[in-house]
Amino acid sequence: MHKWMPRVHEKIRIIAALQDNWDGDNSPALLPVVKENAMKFLSHIENIEGLPEPEVCLISGGGLQIEWCVEGRELEVEFMRFDVIDYLKASPGFMTEDVFLPDDPKTACDIVTWLKGGE
Repeated sequence: MHKWMPRVHEKIRIIAALQDNWDGDNSPALLPVVKENAMKFLSHIENIEGLPEPEVCLISGGGLQIEWCVEGRELEVEFMRFDVIDYLKASPGFMTEDVFLPDDPKTACDIVTWLKGGE
């Protein structure tokens, strides 16, 4: 497990404790299933070596985003919906968005491997 994983889990726990209207603009609190999907994703990638600590933030509408920027490559993983996880991969001259199922460790690992310079 990454040294940073407990810090990221704690950030998610703190975010999950926020109440409705956390942004002063009536955004709902983080839904339990969204937290569960984020934790599942993190468990899928916990053994990928050399992964830097991501940023974690609450997003309007009751969602959560985990994001990395590594040597010009950006990966944003968004947990907003019940049934799928959205992601965006971007690098100079390249951008793609897609979704995958929370119970799909292969895709979770593939997108993080791309972040580190893989295909």
